[in-house]
Amino acid sequence: MKAAINGVINCSILDGWWAEGWNGENGWAIEGNDYYTEDEDRDNYESQQLFNLLENDIIPAFYERSGGDLPLRWIKRMKSSIVTGLGEFSSERMVEEYNRFFYEPAAASFRKLSADKAAYAQELVAEKARLVDGFDGGK
Repeated sequence: MKAAINGVINCSILDGWWAEGWNGENGWAIEGNDYYTEDEDRDNYESQQLFNLLENDIIPAFYERSGGDLPLRWIKRMKSSIVTGLGEFSSERMVEEYNRFFYEPAAASFRKLSADKAAYAQELVAEKARLVDGFDGGK
């Protein structure tokens, strides 16, 4: 992700941040195939995709020069990579999402469980004990 904001163009399998970040214009994707269950078969499939991308798109995009001897298709992808990296993948966004999806819900759960001398937490403990007793037949 840090490389993207410096104009580095990514070519990778669609996992991690790249599964979310790839938009078809900011780099290249090696798409997986769940058909292959053996690592060697999957490696062969993905390496063939990589070679096809290199031969048919990546290398031509870099070496194709026009307009003042510049690789315009390459530069367009670089710019798209920068925009994606700056706009969508930042520490600020990460912290905001952690806060919204994890910390705030955890704090709300804590407040609910600890209110009224932990009355709701005690109810949950009693309910769990009742369910366990029901499954174990009281043993």
